[in-house]
Amino acid sequence: MVKVLIVSPFRKGKLIESVVSNIENYEVVNTAPLQLCTLLKSQGYEVAYLSLQNVFRTFEKKDIDRLEEILGKYLCEVLIVHTDYYMNNANVACLYSINLIIDIVKKNRPNSKVIYCGKLTEMLGVDLLEEHLPKVDVAIRGEAEPVIKTVLEFNYERYKNECVGCLYRKGSDIYSISGTNIIEDYNKLPPIEFDFLNETILELEKIGKDIKALPISIRTSYGCPYSCRFCENTEDWHKYRKKDKRILLSEIRNLKEACNNRLQLVFISDELFTLDIEHIKEVKSVFEDNNIIVNGLFSHVSDITKEKVELLRNITKSIIFGGESSLDSVLNISNKNSSYEKIVESAKLVKSSNIAVGFEWIVGLPNMRVEDYLLDLNNIYKLIACEIVDFIEPYVFVPHPNTYFYNNCRNIGMTICGKNEDMLEEGGFSTVSYKDGLSNKQITVMYLIYRYVIEEAEKAKGHISKNMKAGCVNIEDFKDYIGEFL
Repeated sequence: MVKVLIVSPFRKGKLIESVVSNIENYEVVNTAPLQLCTLLKSQGYEVAYLSLQNVFRTFEKKDIDRLEEILGKYLCEVLIVHTDYYMNNANVACLYSINLIIDIVKKNRPNSKVIYCGKLTEMLGVDLLEEHLPKVDVAIRGEAEPVIKTVLEFNYERYKNECVGCLYRKGSDIYSISGTNIIEDYNKLPPIEFDFLNETILELEKIGKDIKALPISIRTSYGCPYSCRFCENTEDWHKYRKKDKRILLSEIRNLKEACNNRLQLVFISDELFTLDIEHIKEVKSVFEDNNIIVNGLFSHVSDITKEKVELLRNITKSIIFGGESSLDSVLNISNKNSSYEKIVESAKLVKSSNIAVGFEWIVGLPNMRVEDYLLDLNNIYKLIACEIVDFIEPYVFVPHPNTYFYNNCRNIGMTICGKNEDMLEEGGFSTVSYKDGLSNKQITVMYLIYRYVIEEAEKAKGHISKNMKAGCVNIEDFKDYIGEFL
């Protein structure tokens, strides 16, 4: 029986985690690697799993001994590094830790094989093995499940005919087989088992963490019909698939019974949960039967309707939209299929059903001048202070590889700078500079200003007129205040 260790690598700590390195809240566990664990177990492999992103919420040089100790317990024949197939944020920022993990595993067992699963194969192509991950033997393009059993045989002659979309290393040469692997029907895979998280919980307890409810996010559907230029970068992005009620019910039961009842479902991480109203009804039925209410889920302002909102009332505390900007010109260049008017309408629609409404915002998108930032900040202040929305979470724009903005950076007048591990939206550090706009350092300062304005708007709730006029700004004073930085 082949011994396989699957790990989720860790990212660089965010800004707040440099200020408070022993921060107590936990990273939400991503279930994509657990899907692969479950499949391999059903195929007869001996599988162990470690969510190192949870174990090392922030990684410091002094933690290397602990990482070596943890990995030293697993004398695996095959190491699979899994960075998720869908979230950009869980990929490029992990490159530095992937190499660190591989070095330790290879030190303990030099002949072990290494497989990479995740978005990076599509994002970086052959460069992934040539430049970024020099000790990976095979990288799978797309979703690994359709070919993982054949890949694990490491019979390179079979790869040519049976392994679509693989990069593999043979001697000093790297070979690329065309195509992308796609799971056509997730309902043909075994329901996710969650007891694979026992080892992760054990490692957290060793450092004094009292794990009573490790937060879990699940996916009930896959794919998105929209083509936002900072997001879309894989072949299967538009291929919508969903798990049926039978599979979801099994997974919820598995989750509730696993790890001595120390897991808690807190979020639905589908790119666009509200796309299919019949799917919403099925999930609603499963959740209500199991008394589950999650903290949030994602929707799109062009997709939400009154009927859908009403269905969601008893299964989620909030609905979160990708607002990104209040400026239609920026939304248009981002191919967002949205407008500020739709943002406001969607917020009011959700709040009318007594569900909290939140928006994610991006600081540093192309086509923005200082005057544009000021107007955007003014609109944000009104949205929050006038209680049109409940919360706004700002992120720094990151040009993830193979997105439209990344591939067309020269035409946009954008220079990509910084290290791979800095490509972390919530980190607060910009990795772009614009020829006719702000530099990466200036965008970082602007991000902090967004956080300041949001904080001030929160304080103003209940103290200003709900009919406050937007757009009243003082550009001269604004430039004076921030002139030293901008």
